[in-house]
Amino acid sequence: MTQVTYLNNIVQPFYIICIYRPAQQSQQQSFYQEFSNIWSSFSPTTRRHTILLGDFNLQLHRQHQAPSTWRNILATELVDCITPSGGTPLPTFKSSRYCSCIDYIFRGSDLVTKRPDVFFLDSADWTDHCLLTTCIPLPIISGPGIWRFHPSYLSQDPFLEKLFYLFDVLEENSSSTPISPQEAWDALKAAVK
Repeated sequence: MTQVTYLNNIVQPFYIICIYRPAQQSQQQSFYQEFSNIWSSFSPTTRRHTILLGDFNLQLHRQHQAPSTWRNILATELVDCITPSGGTPLPTFKSSRYCSCIDYIFRGSDLVTKRPDVFFLDSADWTDHCLLTTCIPLPIISGPGIWRFHPSYLSQDPFLEKLFYLFDVLEENSSSTPISPQEAWDALKAAVK
């Protein structure tokens, strides 16, 4: 488990747990028991501020594949960040024979996520899994000393490529409601950070 903290403590810390559930049935019972023990040792506040992600090696919509304690944690304490509410899970794993959803990102109830996405990588030589992403919007705090842009980045092609991509994403996700130039600038700064 990793604790994520933010500059000047303006955002409450949150936690990230990356798991790998063994595909071998002989190792699954010990995995479930160990995870259950670790999860129950966390305070309720910690659980509500946790992101659980990884290769679950099971299709969660097939409920019989996991013990009830595991399903209960996922159903009552965490929210699926990838599968649309009431929707069908997108495939996150593909082999020469089939595609399935076995990789997930879950969040605690006090965290908010948006813009989930699943990307198939053209990297069959090194992975058969997809890249999963989600966005955790953090509060924007403005004022002196919080954000500084170093102009030397503008001479770096890799940075410019990412910046132009960010502009495209921001434009795609912008609302039709007009905002002030200051609000637009603050949104850009928050995204670049």
